[in-house]
Amino acid sequence: MRWQSSSFAILAAFGGRICHFEQFSKAELIYGAGQALFRPTDRLQLVANADASHTSQRVGLTISGLKVAVLLGKAEAAGFRHALEVAQVPGVAVRWLTATWSALLRDAITLQMT
Repeated sequence: MRWQSSSFAILAAFGGRICHFEQFSKAELIYGAGQALFRPTDRLQLVANADASHTSQRVGLTISGLKVAVLLGKAEAAGFRHALEVAQVPGVAVRWLTATWSALLRDAITLQMT
């Protein structure tokens, strides 16, 4: 399955607004606090700008498509992609995060990373 040879990224906003200009697939998206951009891809080229009138924070997490299938199971991974409407590579979608997902993403990232 081609999706398993790609990567899966989640880019979550925790303040402000993010203007995201995607090259593959061509997309211009704006998302803000409580929302995340979901994307399976086999290549990445983007520009992200933050609204300077607010404190903005964005957390990104990328994992291989194969690892997603291992962690969730193949059927569940396919259902996850279908529910997000990003079943095809490349694909990109902005979705609202539940409080649980938002907390998991925030807790997964440490600010001590360089």
